[in-house]
Amino acid sequence: DSKFVGPDVQTRIKAAFDAAHLQMFIHNAPEEDAEIVSLRVSIIGRLPKPRWVELPKGAAAPAPAALTGRRPVQFGKGAVVDAAVYDRTELLAGNIVEGPAIVQEVASSTTIPPHTRAEVSPFGHLLLSLGE
Repeated sequence: DSKFVGPDVQTRIKAAFDAAHLQMFIHNAPEEDAEIVSLRVSIIGRLPKPRWVELPKGAAAPAPAALTGRRPVQFGKGAVVDAAVYDRTELLAGNIVEGPAIVQEVASSTTIPPHTRAEVSPFGHLLLSLGE
């Protein structure tokens, strides 16, 4: 890691590269051009703590808009079952999703096996409780 500030930065970066290359590989090519392919930057500072945003409170049963459909799903080696599919962005705090179900969102999906339930926390976490 190096720190370069001021004019003629490109020349100084190339000279530092040539010196490191010579030390590591016993040869270098200071007469040749170099191309920066990757560059890392570190920034140190203070940020305020993030504020947790609470979801609006809903009933135990998710709103009809949260249910986007149903699909056949196989959990493990068991039989194929009909699973409800929910849109996570439509779930509210306190909603309970009974398995078998799938909760979909942009970046991931959460599968809720049979005899399992997921309760939406005030901050949007899915708290799974395993049944028997």
